Amino acid sequence: MATATDFLMDISDNISGKQKMVKRLFSDEIVPSLNFSEPIGLRTFLSVVGSPIIISSLDMGLNTMSDFNKKIDGLPWPNGGAPLAKTVNKSVSDFENIDADDKIVVLVTGGSDNFRYEMGDVAYEINNAKGEVRLVVLGINLSENDEKDAISSIEKCNGAFCNIKMNDDNYERFEAKAQLETFFNALKGKPAAPKVQEPAKNIVKETPKAEPVKIEFSAPTITVSEKKAAAEPQFESIKPIEVKPAEIPNESESADEIDVFDVLAKNNEAIKACLLNNVEAFNLLSARLDSANAKIDKLIADDKAVVIEEDSELNAEIADKSRAIVMQLLQSKYPERVKSVNNTEKGYDFQVWLDNESVEYRIACKGLLDEQQTFCMARKEWEVCMKNNRNYQVYLINNMSSQPTVTIIDNLMGWLLKGKIVPCAPKNKKVKADTVTLTIVK
Repeated sequence: MATATDFLMDISDNISGKQKMVKRLFSDEIVPSLNFSEPIGLRTFLSVVGSPIIISSLDMGLNTMSDFNKKIDGLPWPNGGAPLAKTVNKSVSDFENIDADDKIVVLVTGGSDNFRYEMGDVAYEINNAKGEVRLVVLGINLSENDEKDAISSIEKCNGAFCNIKMNDDNYERFEAKAQLETFFNALKGKPAAPKVQEPAKNIVKETPKAEPVKIEFSAPTITVSEKKAAAEPQFESIKPIEVKPAEIPNESESADEIDVFDVLAKNNEAIKACLLNNVEAFNLLSARLDSANAKIDKLIADDKAVVIEEDSELNAEIADKSRAIVMQLLQSKYPERVKSVNNTEKGYDFQVWLDNESVEYRIACKGLLDEQQTFCMARKEWEVCMKNNRNYQVYLINNMSSQPTVTIIDNLMGWLLKGKIVPCAPKNKKVKADTVTLTIVK
């Protein structure tokens, strides 16, 4: 009895943060137990800008364990929507051309369908298939609602379900094996009643423990003051000294009782005190001016020697994610003709071949976290664009942190000549050396 099994791997946002565990789960637990003497296929699926993208990584047939493992290990960065029902529908439709006694669709997902379909709609596709097709849902840390929905749907099509729980990008191997027993039984034609997985119990190995020593102490109260900026001269506020002239006796007093020299001496002391106070105030103001001038000089020097510091890890993450999106689009648009290249050496990210000897398009990929329309090209990219102006394209991916949108610049030099792109930024911006700044005109 031949069994054909089609694995549908969710690479949408449902798997974000879970893909490391998915790869380990397959390489350690699932792949070694698969029967590669029977037909096995592998597809990946997601949606970009509302369009489902379903890629056949391994065509249905006799594939090797090594090839299957390589495809699992090379799963692209999770991104985009999750067209579960449409992917299952595609798999069921393709099964019509497969000669097998038992046909199984294995849906590996970490969430629900975001095309307004319920898991019940997935079961509907199975029930209406021409020829018997069974659905096995392998959940990856599904929420309680998604788990109940999945169980309800597979009961409608005599399928099977298991949900592998994870914690901190890992999974309990003992609990996973118990869940996978249902999974493997289903692949062997032994469906079992699905069960909602109970919370994993922590298994603690008892080891001899030293008698605890109780230490009592009272921690001193620590007051943390707000961290101040770089130390600056501290100047106390200057209070003016009030100069009071010496009292002059009333005219009614006798002239013999007035000590003129004493009055003059007192006035001189008051004047000296006032002058000393003014000198101190002037010195403090002078110190403040010197400090301000020193800061200005430093700002000017720093601005002249600008060193742009970038978050290299974030830039690498954005580049990988945007390249994965563009690769999916190009493979769908130009099947079997797309090749990924080294951007640093070539000046672009992808080649689309016209035939075995000539390149039809050279494509650069630019990913941005927000909706801005300004992007930069390295000097090497610009030089290659100038030499291949008619077939140099740029794929601009906006909103990388939420719902990505794609702008395809099919002829960069043509857009520049038509004024659809201008070689400048809409606001002040510091850029690295040997970099060209371009902005799409809306």
